[in-house]
Amino acid sequence: MTSTVAPMKASPGIKKVAVVSFSVNDWSGLTSSGVGSRASTQDAAIQRATNELLNHTEKRLSSLWTVKKAETFVGSKDYRRLTVEKILSDYVPVLNGKELGALTQESSELKKVILTPEQAKGLCAAIGVDAIMVVYSEWRIATGNAVPISRAKTLNLFSFYDKQGERTFYRRVDKMGTMVIGGADVTASIANAKILEQWAGTYRSALDVALAN
Repeated sequence: MTSTVAPMKASPGIKKVAVVSFSVNDWSGLTSSGVGSRASTQDAAIQRATNELLNHTEKRLSSLWTVKKAETFVGSKDYRRLTVEKILSDYVPVLNGKELGALTQESSELKKVILTPEQAKGLCAAIGVDAIMVVYSEWRIATGNAVPISRAKTLNLFSFYDKQGERTFYRRVDKMGTMVIGGADVTASIANAKILEQWAGTYRSALDVALAN
């Protein structure tokens, strides 16, 4: 599934961008269903993947614009004052020992990658960029009805806001993994790199689709 709320606009004034929010939602409870060391191992695996996917996103954006990497501003006071206390259970990148900031405490806003114009303008000014990107990736397990086989599925949402506070770009891209990852319960194998790649790989494919449209 690919959906568009706002079309990409020609913005020749946008030269430098930054990813200011990046969230991975373990919607299927891949870690919460684990116990003891199993849950801890799964949790660490998804956290590593979250960090790696932010890095991939920044590299992908750098083929189109100059990118101010999140690691350069994650600890800055100007950026932190525009964030809120993180109370939601999504995964966010950890850079230089600090979490990339939360911009909302409302799940509905997180899932719609929505910022207010004031937030967007403030973030662009604080970081020193022409536009900012907000990313949300929801990790699910899709299990067939007739045959209980499971595949990875991600719902991926991307928004751009310019320094005037306007959302200039929005895409939602849903992707399904290519590999059967098990039966009804695949949580035991989520820490396996090959299995985890099914979610990470669908995110990367979704990003390519979003930026190509």
